[in-house]
Amino acid sequence: MPSRQPSPFFPTRIGDNLLTLLWETASIALCITDEQGNLVSVNAAYLKLYGGLASEVLGQHFTTVLFGVGESQQPQSDEGQMQCKNGEIRDLQVTIAPLHLENRRLQLMTLLDITERKRLERTLQHREHQLKKLAAHVPGTLYQFCLSREGKFYFPYISLGIAEIAELDAATVMADAQSLLSLVHPDDWAELEESIVLSAQTLHLWKWEGRCITPSGKVKWVQGASRPELQADGSIVWDGWLMDVTDRKQTNAALLERSRLATLCAKVGAILGQGGNLGTILQECTRTLVVYLNAKGVKIWTFSSPTQPPQLQAVMGEWAGECPAIGSEGILASEFPAYPLIVDERLIGILGIAEQEGFTDAVHHTLSWIANAIAVAIDRWWAREALLSRREGLLFRLANQIRNSLDLNTILNTAVQEIRSLLKIDRCHFLWCWPDLRSPTLTITHESSDANLPCWLGDYHLPNLEQMVEKIQNLESWQLDDLSVFKNCSSQACEVGLLSQGITAQLLLPLQTRSGQLGAIACIHFSGPRPWSDREVDLLQAVTDQLTLAIEQAELYALTRTDALRAQAQAQELKQALHKLQQTQAQLVQTEKMSSLGQMVAGIAHEINNPVNFINGNLLHASNYIEDLIELLTLYMQNYPNPASEITLKAQSIDLEFIQEDLPRILDSMRVGAERISQIVLSLRKFSRLDEAEKKHVNLNEGIDNTLSILQHRLTSKTSPFAIQVIKKYSDLPAVECYAGQLNQVFMNILSNAIDALEEAYRQDYFRSDTTPTIWIYTQPISSHPNPDIEMPLDTILIRIADNGIGIPDSIKKRLFDPFFTTKSVGKGTGLGLSISYQVVVERHGGSLECFSEPGQGAEFFIKIPISPIPVLPLE
Repeated sequence: MPSRQPSPFFPTRIGDNLLTLLWETASIALCITDEQGNLVSVNAAYLKLYGGLASEVLGQHFTTVLFGVGESQQPQSDEGQMQCKNGEIRDLQVTIAPLHLENRRLQLMTLLDITERKRLERTLQHREHQLKKLAAHVPGTLYQFCLSREGKFYFPYISLGIAEIAELDAATVMADAQSLLSLVHPDDWAELEESIVLSAQTLHLWKWEGRCITPSGKVKWVQGASRPELQADGSIVWDGWLMDVTDRKQTNAALLERSRLATLCAKVGAILGQGGNLGTILQECTRTLVVYLNAKGVKIWTFSSPTQPPQLQAVMGEWAGECPAIGSEGILASEFPAYPLIVDERLIGILGIAEQEGFTDAVHHTLSWIANAIAVAIDRWWAREALLSRREGLLFRLANQIRNSLDLNTILNTAVQEIRSLLKIDRCHFLWCWPDLRSPTLTITHESSDANLPCWLGDYHLPNLEQMVEKIQNLESWQLDDLSVFKNCSSQACEVGLLSQGITAQLLLPLQTRSGQLGAIACIHFSGPRPWSDREVDLLQAVTDQLTLAIEQAELYALTRTDALRAQAQAQELKQALHKLQQTQAQLVQTEKMSSLGQMVAGIAHEINNPVNFINGNLLHASNYIEDLIELLTLYMQNYPNPASEITLKAQSIDLEFIQEDLPRILDSMRVGAERISQIVLSLRKFSRLDEAEKKHVNLNEGIDNTLSILQHRLTSKTSPFAIQVIKKYSDLPAVECYAGQLNQVFMNILSNAIDALEEAYRQDYFRSDTTPTIWIYTQPISSHPNPDIEMPLDTILIRIADNGIGIPDSIKKRLFDPFFTTKSVGKGTGLGLSISYQVVVERHGGSLECFSEPGQGAEFFIKIPISPIPVLPLE
């Protein structure tokens, strides 16, 4: 504790030791000032609070360390601050009392340190400010509601948000709780009172939603929730919130109304989409409107013509009004909601509704849509009835023509003219279809067209008519509403061809007579898209049926034409049969050659195999004997290092050391040669496959290797720098059930052609110095499914054989698999190799053989063989 100096007015001068003890030991800072306010005495607690010595403060005016404290000769208590020696500011509660001593007027100051209390007060004030700020920004209002034991209620606290909800300020509500409770809607007060009583009795969470009427007359929906807590004095306090949910309630109501109106539209649409009598349809519509709109009644009137009075078509519910009058400007004059039924600016009827309550804008909008839908349905029904009437007239006129005339020209002319007039199209013609001729032919025999259009009568052999011919053959109607969509499409050849003729829409309806003769009615439009309705298609189909009957009456012409076609067909069949016979004979000759060659190869292989086996067997013994002799000679040389001079001379003359080293190599070379002969014999036997006339499970990789082994002499040459590199990329293949000998023949043909192509390219100096003639062979199992994105089991073997030769021109590639077609000189090729290969792969094994080539890009053959056999035609 800092020491102090005795002062003239220190209490010890009073002579009372007790007072001195109290002065020194007091825990509260004490000080005495003179008349000028200078400090004349301080106790130990003061010096501790200040943090200095008595000599530093005595004689100083008290305001040098105390702030906010004024001088006074009267007792007072105030708050101030002290600046301690270390610069810290402390909050103090200062009490000043006058002190009269030795005829002097002094002041006694008591200083109580309240720094911590002030800090807590500031913290509480800050938190209170934050809570008020939070309450001001929270949607709705926060409150405390108290119910005393005596049954009195009041709001101890309510946030400023109450003003937005109830148009009352918070102070008014806290002063008078009834000012807020009196705003509750009378119809909702009983529910509110019951909810408060129940929450007070059970101390369960209070929840309520109801209406209130603000002082300005607005009706708002309010939702609230609070949790009650029983106090010590028996009162109950609810802490909770209130929120304006008017917008949400209105949104929910709008959504419910929208859902109800959407269902109404769907119901009306379904009713209008049904077939049946018009009156029944409209009556069902009125009933649906009454149910979904809670209307008193609904009526529908129609106008058959502008001059005719309205006709009542349907009525539902109670109705007292008459049809609305039409004003001079076409405006509906009515005391109830009435909606005009208009189609293409034509008033065809009125929809009237007697409403139970006022309709919202959404309901009026929906009723306008329903009125339009009903108007369209009425107009379509009338149009359908008119079309049926015209259809009956057209069919009646055609029937009269058929009954009264056997002249087919007259009947067909009448049909195309009536159809064009009825459908309002640019052209209608009748045609015959001759699909069996060498070039499919369409013959237009009768037409009706606009005067500005050229005549199309005659025969047409256009190459892009295959799709139309196919439609006629299958008796499929062909409906093209807008051909402009095919403007930039190259794959739809027929549509593009029609578009090039200026046709923008077409409807084709085929027919077939009893004799099988094919024909069609074609309806064509040139002036933009022309949607063909189902009613029109049905009408034309009925006309087509009538025309079929008429044509059958003129069967004599059809029979004559049929005889001529039959003669042409027979001639074509004879030509094809002769060509097939020539092909079969050539194949039989080739097959016999291959069979003889196979027998010869098998015989040669057998004859070679016997001496090779003898050599292989003796080579083993010879090798063992020679090794023994060399070991014996080595022992002699080790034990008799100095042999006789004759032995030494003989060893030098025959170069004994070289013989010892070279003799084992000679034996190894003989063994390698014998093994190579064995491999060639085995490849010949496997290639001929004379013992495999039936299907067997084989590995196609081995068949390719055997073929390459036989062709090895053509891949490399000891006398020429030309050599072919073979790159094999085999996958692990499952065993394939096939005719192995025939597939080996396919591999032989394709590989031989690849070698021929590379040799020809070499002779033409096609390869650069950095390019090596190469054949690539790839094998892999694949799925035959056409969509590669769908995972399917691997059921096919793909073999790709490619070369980097000069390639195959398109003119040759088109005839690559034709029998007797060859590009080789006479005597070097029969033209049957690839043709037979195609039959072996496709017809014998159910696979496929394709060639892909571009000039200068080499050629690549794709061979696909099913792993499991499928039913195929026998190889002839």
